Amino acid sequence: MDSSGNPAPAGRYVVLDPGTGICGPSDGTGRVKDTTTGLVWNRTDYELGSGSQADADLFCRLQAGPGARLPTKDEALAISGDSYDSCAFPCPWVTWTSTSAGSGQAWSVFDDGRTH
Repeated sequence: MDSSGNPAPAGRYVVLDPGTGICGPSDGTGRVKDTTTGLVWNRTDYELGSGSQADADLFCRLQAGPGARLPTKDEALAISGDSYDSCAFPCPWVTWTSTSAGSGQAWSVFDDGRTH
């Protein structure tokens, strides 16, 4: 279901690792593949901290593993709002992006499509 209670596009998300199923700061488990883009996402979010692009990039490289990168703002928006699926993403989430918000800050995208 998306944030409006409508079904997400059928078959869009494949759960690769269900993780612990615990909402809150992620323990690093739980991955979902978006079959539309081929991107792999964490099922739960992480605490955002300062929101600086440098912190976001460092966190991604240290926690998400080799080859991981931050999504762009558009990539994150593509799985939020009407494309959000609570079966794929069981907890409310917010993610940093690699898209600059100016002054060394990065855009954040929320599961309901809001940005900050």
